[in-house]
Amino acid sequence: MASAIMDTFMKLRIFILCALATLAACHRNPGTTPVAKSAAHVKAPVAPPPGQTAREQTAAMVEAATVGKSQVPVRLKFEVLQRPVQGQPLEIAIALLPQIPAHPATIEVTGSEALQIGAGENQIEFAEVEPAQVYRHSINLTPTAEGVFLVTLNVSLKHDQMADSRVFSVPIIVAPSAPGAAQPPKGAAQPPGSAGSPTAQPPG
Repeated sequence: MASAIMDTFMKLRIFILCALATLAACHRNPGTTPVAKSAAHVKAPVAPPPGQTAREQTAAMVEAATVGKSQVPVRLKFEVLQRPVQGQPLEIAIALLPQIPAHPATIEVTGSEALQIGAGENQIEFAEVEPAQVYRHSINLTPTAEGVFLVTLNVSLKHDQMADSRVFSVPIIVAPSAPGAAQPPKGAAQPPGSAGSPTAQPPG
């Protein structure tokens, strides 16, 4: 009986020693690379196409000239939407391109004596503007004479409890009004009694 117990104890001791030896061998060889689990390929989301820049949005417009030496960081572009003709209504599209935030931004519109600015068009106001954005408006006027005239746009930006302004000008070249109704072509029939037509004589 004692011999069987002793034999079991020896086997258990040998098993424990083998287990300790295996564990020690694992600690002595930490460089063993574990098998990497295959990661599923995740498709990156496609970024939406970027929006047009202010320059791209106003590519068809003309840069308005600055009057004076103001360096206020704001630009203004315009586009004359119809051929300017004396006596005919005209629409001018403008785009304000601020480079600093402001609240508000105002535009005072004046014109040469021969340009009649539409009612309510003398003052334009944007409650708040941000850089790199485009702020559009249309000005309606009527030229009363032919020639070259100027529309003056005084832009004022209020920021940091102060207001800065920059003046721009837009040239308008007005063509003369169209001539009156065309005369009837030579040789056309004329109504009786009109100048140049024969008059029937009463019988004698």
